Amino acid sequence: MKRFFFLLIPTIFFACGSKSSQMSAVDYNDAIINEQNKIIEHILAMSNVTYDIAESDQHRLKIIEQCDSSIAIVGAMEPFDGNSDLRDAAVNLFKFYKDIASTDFKRILEILDMDEPTDADYEELDQIDAKIAERELPLDAAFQNAQKAFSEKHNLQLLKNEYKDAIDGM
Repeated sequence: MKRFFFLLIPTIFFACGSKSSQMSAVDYNDAIINEQNKIIEHILAMSNVTYDIAESDQHRLKIIEQCDSSIAIVGAMEPFDGNSDLRDAAVNLFKFYKDIASTDFKRILEILDMDEPTDADYEELDQIDAKIAERELPLDAAFQNAQKAFSEKHNLQLLKNEYKDAIDGM
């Protein structure tokens, strides 16, 4: 049985402001990114498990649990300066993560747990991968665009997220 996990995961950034008056915008952005990072930590943990379907499934369930928590926390945030685009894009992305953990990741683990997966089973894995990527692209673009617009409006500098290299390595 081979290790098989993938995910595009959007490019994520922390914000850095240069003036104290911008701290609220920085805090708002970082609160959202911190919730995303909590989800990504579980996704990375799941992707690093080799040959232990039960352990992978436990990580999958933690992804779902963290998504529920992050959706509640970020979804309850007030719009910042009258704009909810960043918050809403993040919530939509977190819902996507929850959906793929609930359905696609579960199916992947079922296939990987088979005694003798067939070529058709491996083809299904490829189809799942393609479906995830196709569904994620517009959500990723919306999130990145919202974060870029937010940072430009509030004069924030976006910095590379600590998980970027790990995500790119998936």
